[in-house]
Amino acid sequence: MNREFIEKMIQAKKIEKEAVLSLLPKSMSGHMDVIEKEMKMMIMDLAKECVAESVRAAGDPEEEKKVRKVSIS
Repeated sequence: MNREFIEKMIQAKKIEKEAVLSLLPKSMSGHMDVIEKEMKMMIMDLAKECVAESVRAAGDPEEEKKVRKVSIS
């Protein structure tokens, strides 16, 4: 993606957040900050789990083992 586009999208989301917070009472803004922090932590934990899972999957290649019966005469 274009870097400029991404920067504008981030800026638009920040403005959108400010607009929503301006509609809420001042007492709610503290609650929204806490919710935002918790959501960020949850997303970070999820990302860490996904990365750890993909590393585990890449580190342990599953090889098919074939077993044959051999008779010794």
